[in-house]
Amino acid sequence: MQPSPRVPVSGALRHFYLLLLAATAVLHACESPAPEPRPEFISLEGKQFRVNGEDFYPVTVNYIPDFITTDDGFALSPTYTYEKPEAYEYRDRDSLLMQFDAHLKLIRDMGFNSVRLCIDRIESDEKGAYYHKDHYTGAVYLSEHTEEILDAFESFVDLAAQNDLYVMPLIRAPHLAPGLSRFTEALLKRFADNPTVFAYDFFNEPLYFDKDNNEKKQAVKIAEGWRKMMRKHAPHQLMCIGFSEPTEVFRWDPSLIPTDFIAFHTYHPLRIQNEIYWYATFIDKPWMIGETSLPADNDSISYEEQRQFAHEVVRHVKACGGSGFAWWEFQDEPAVIRYDAAYNGLLNNTGETRVPGASHVITGTLKPAAAQLKESLKTETAAPCTCNVNYANMLGYKNFVLEGEIKDRETGAGIEGAVIRGWSEHWDIAMNTFSDAEGRFTLYSNEPCVHFEISAPGRDLLKFNQSHEYTAARENAPPLDSLTDRGLEYHDISYQPFLRADSIPARIETDAFIFDFDPELFNKAYYRADAGTFRLSARYD
Repeated sequence: MQPSPRVPVSGALRHFYLLLLAATAVLHACESPAPEPRPEFISLEGKQFRVNGEDFYPVTVNYIPDFITTDDGFALSPTYTYEKPEAYEYRDRDSLLMQFDAHLKLIRDMGFNSVRLCIDRIESDEKGAYYHKDHYTGAVYLSEHTEEILDAFESFVDLAAQNDLYVMPLIRAPHLAPGLSRFTEALLKRFADNPTVFAYDFFNEPLYFDKDNNEKKQAVKIAEGWRKMMRKHAPHQLMCIGFSEPTEVFRWDPSLIPTDFIAFHTYHPLRIQNEIYWYATFIDKPWMIGETSLPADNDSISYEEQRQFAHEVVRHVKACGGSGFAWWEFQDEPAVIRYDAAYNGLLNNTGETRVPGASHVITGTLKPAAAQLKESLKTETAAPCTCNVNYANMLGYKNFVLEGEIKDRETGAGIEGAVIRGWSEHWDIAMNTFSDAEGRFTLYSNEPCVHFEISAPGRDLLKFNQSHEYTAARENAPPLDSLTDRGLEYHDISYQPFLRADSIPARIETDAFIFDFDPELFNKAYYRADAGTFRLSARYD
């Protein structure tokens, strides 16, 4: 909860901080001390991962398994949408391990050194009991089959170790139910002495999946409970949370949540460079990309675009000091209805791939992005960490702009890096922006914003409704009732019309193409209004 180095601190506020730090020290004195690091476990020194006395850079692929019922008991399987969509290739343990072995060998050949294993796909029944869904035979309940589930998971972990891969399990947030908490404790205990499991991701995208809508104080308290659970049951492994976007700062503030590192998810090319810049600049913690991809089916988005995207996003992560990188995901899932969720994989679902040393023949062919990632991750980059030309208007909205400023409540100084979010009248369209070094912001939209939330790392949250009188900002402004694209939401906005390039070539030969936008398309609006001045306190509760 340190003040921004750009904001002067008054004597009274400095006294408040000293009292707070003293109280925090007393609380920490009551906690279990941090364990001495064991060299065979991955640890952090500052923002650098280390293992066995050497630097380690996590290069991670996201991978989805299912827990299924076989003739010889419970087993872990690649999700039923991998390889042959909507089918499990095998229904016995030995064959499933053979299939996993082929996948893990391919993952290692692609240059990855770790797997984020998404075992959070857990549902609850009408009685609140949690289970993994077997798409053929029903439910595998956590409370009834804890040991069998952990046995199946351990078989995967052992196989990962044999293929020189580390594992980061993504778990279902344990605060949601006592049964989930008990299962998490059993999981932590089972792998406490296994260095192949290097970290646990405790919560996937709280912005979307925290149904209780916890405020900052409650979110910190929940995460402190997880921290104590880790110290008690898995003291040598690391803890993180997978954040979805900078608006997480409204509640699950990454600057306050007590994790070893953070992993954030960013996808849309119009937003990626700006969101990486924001996290790298305003969150003083080790960070890695936890999920990113450009979905490509080689039709509406070409494999060449995805390949170039992989190159550019790795360069930007390195330029901004990221401690690791992860791609979503191992293979396409064409059975998923939404395009942006179906074609993110490095492997498609046509043809065959034979991996040296593996018995199973994989249904699917590697996309060019796989080889590009392997090459780009080995290459050093000296590029600066910068935001893009659309930092203030990431999605190119053109109808309205609200102008305002964010100031420190106590000192009156402008606050840089505050996140401003507005919603349309019916809450169906939302848009974000950031404040600059003087605390000023411009919130562009195609629909007038009337609901708002504003916060910054370590600070309180403002929630309010506000209507505005808009005036024409351009001589050629059309009448208000004839403005177009009023209902345009960001999932429906393509990055392609904003490119400097007129077309997508068959081969892109440059370091900057996907993120090279025409600046003239972002910072103009037909109508403007003054939002006024808003003040944030350093007391986040």
